[in-house]
Amino acid sequence: MLRIGKQKVRFCSFLCLFSIIFYFIKFKLNKFWNFKHKANVANKIAS
Repeated sequence: MLRIGKQKVRFCSFLCLFSIIFYFIKFKLNKFWNFKHKANVANKIAS
């Protein structure tokens, strides 16, 4: 019983870490895409 509990805790903490990393990457990508989009719009206005 104790071993199953330990595995469960490890799995939950891994899942938590994974979701944090996933959201961080998503946030960074969103900022990057927004920046690219703004640059494209600026180029279209300039040309």
